[in-house]
Amino acid sequence: VKGGGHGMAPTFSSTTGIHISMVGFSKIRYDSQNQVVEIGSGCLWAQVYSKLARTGRNIVGGASADGVGVGGWLVGGGYSLKSNCHGLGIDNVVEFEIVTPDGRVRTANADKNSDLFQALRGGGNNFGIVTKFTLRTFAQETSTYVCFGFLSQHLRN
Repeated sequence: VKGGGHGMAPTFSSTTGIHISMVGFSKIRYDSQNQVVEIGSGCLWAQVYSKLARTGRNIVGGASADGVGVGGWLVGGGYSLKSNCHGLGIDNVVEFEIVTPDGRVRTANADKNSDLFQALRGGGNNFGIVTKFTLRTFAQETSTYVCFGFLSQHLRN
């Protein structure tokens, strides 16, 4: 299953099997009343950020927006520059739409199919093909990130 296709490891794709591209699942819809965003699993983070820019809201998303897919990043846990304030990406998913191995389209959230919901929030992509994620949003903040680096040959005891 391919979302954005940014994974380089040979184990991320099936070269002798079936390849399922999620590129057609690219709808993004912001719900201002509930302050959540519905994101198709074929979307790239750049598309999501662009859509949310007009709303004054943000999400815990992929740090490298160009080419990084939503689906793989989220089911892999989703560590972000905003994780120290808002948790992992997967912690912010409030609902999944998934096609399970029996071919059924299911909605999984805290109230409906809650066992599947909990499994998806830590079990990776082992339970089916996620077609849509619904994530909570938060107010866009002005942030400054500073990184310091030191070369070890210049350090003294």
